Amino acid sequence: MKKALDNPNIGRGSTVTVIAGGDESTADEPMLVGNFDAPTTRRVIEGRDATRRKEEALLADLKTKCEALPVTKRSPIALLIRRGLERLRQAGCNSAASGCAVWVQTDAEETAELQLKRLLDGKLPNKHGTAMPLIDNHGIDVVFYGLSQTVGEREMADGRRHRFTRERDNRRAERISDSWLSYFTDPGRVRFEPFCPTN
Repeated sequence: MKKALDNPNIGRGSTVTVIAGGDESTADEPMLVGNFDAPTTRRVIEGRDATRRKEEALLADLKTKCEALPVTKRSPIALLIRRGLERLRQAGCNSAASGCAVWVQTDAEETAELQLKRLLDGKLPNKHGTAMPLIDNHGIDVVFYGLSQTVGEREMADGRRHRFTRERDNRRAERISDSWLSYFTDPGRVRFEPFCPTN
């Protein structure tokens, strides 16, 4: 969210919609976390401090909402991005001049869309699968960030250990970006940032 708010295209009248990935309980459909007006102030005398306070309050509210979300073992990332793009198009983001973007905080390890999962695993596309590219991002930037901030193996409440992210090496890291780029109609508007902002 902080990353999106730092976007130079964000200003008065801008809105930010936050959605979270779905799981079996939602048939992989993403869940709406909230719609937020971009923090701005009309009073010149308040200036940047007032905007910063509004931003901090918004981020604190969002943190509470996100912490209440259930932990899932599924990552239907492609569907999440599609729904985000659909929402932006409904809001009028139909050209590059709109300044719209989808920010995706993820390790990029798709688990639900089998054809993409095969690509990530280094396997050839299934000849019977759907033709690529599958995600139309014409005129809209898609930014993957936090790819390196993965959750590897973790002990669950029942005492069993669960692996969330596959082990990475240089080959897999490169394959992740190449596979995702091949899935978009406009790969030139897709970029990857390994870490989330720290302030």
